[in-house]
Formats: sequence, C-alpha cells, structure tokens
Amino acid sequence: EEGAPGDAARTKLLSVRIERLKRNVAGWEEAERIRAYLAAVRQKAEAQDGALKEDSPISRFLDWAHRYVDYLDPTGARLEPDWDDADL
Repeated sequence: EEGAPGDAARTKLLSVRIERLKRNVAGWEEAERIRAYLAAVRQKAEAQDGALKEDSPISRFLDWAHRYVDYLDPTGARLEPDWDDADL
C-alpha cells in the first residue's frame, strides 16, 4: 500500500529538522564548553595579575573569543525562527 502523496515530503522535512536539531545541540554544547574554558582563563589571569586591564592581550583575546562563541551558539542572537510545524 502506498502512503499519502505528502508522506515522503513530510518524512524528508522531519529528517531535515532532526539533523538541524542535532547540529544546534552540538553547537550549543561547543559554545558552553568554550564559555567554561574562557571563564577558567579569566579566573586564572585575574588570580595571577589581579583585575584585567581592558587593553591587555588576554583581555582582547577574551573579548574576541566571547564574540566568536556568541556567534557559534544557536540559542543566541542568530536563532532561526523556522521551527514551524504547520507542514509536518
């Protein structure tokens, strides 16, 4: 027995969404690991040198790294509003 005409399209869409979800989870996990690392780096630098100076190399690195991790994080500003399930 053949499925309804839209079954194959719905199955494909579901597969695409599942893969997107898995990629987003992986991106979020990576972002969280990097944030934890950056917090440890900041804590170590502050323990060694006191408050970080805004223009120090480590401070500039941390600023850049936080911007990068915000870009990686799929729950951040670039959250894609395409999770509509109306066509599933």
